Amino acid sequence: MQDTSEFPHVDLPKTKNDRPRRVPLSARAMAAFKSLKPKGTAAEVSPKSVLPVETGRGIIHAFRDAIDEKNFPDLRWHDLRHEGISRLFELTDLRENEIMAISGHLTPAMLARYTHLRADRLGARLPGGKLNSRRS
Repeated sequence: MQDTSEFPHVDLPKTKNDRPRRVPLSARAMAAFKSLKPKGTAAEVSPKSVLPVETGRGIIHAFRDAIDEKNFPDLRWHDLRHEGISRLFELTDLRENEIMAISGHLTPAMLARYTHLRADRLGARLPGGKLNSRRS
């Protein structure tokens, strides 16, 4: 996690598709990451990772260790990824290529399973719709 003045982000040096990726972080995500660092310790100001894992598989293992089947039956790491990408479509005006850059999908076809989430907004963007800037 890097909190630069330009924009906060996390660098993923190794991903499932073997391409490194820089993922921007929202202010809410930054606050969540900062809350994970113990207060009043060297870790609070250390540039070391909040999550001490280096691979996607390591994150999955850390996730499995953090949850339990009793409280989160059948919850998988990929469920959280799917939910996050779905919310980017539902709650933002990010373009598909911007969401692809964040999610790591390499082609629009790979992202297609999420695009239906914006269908209800398309009518509002057509001429005469309330989201169309040229309401005529």
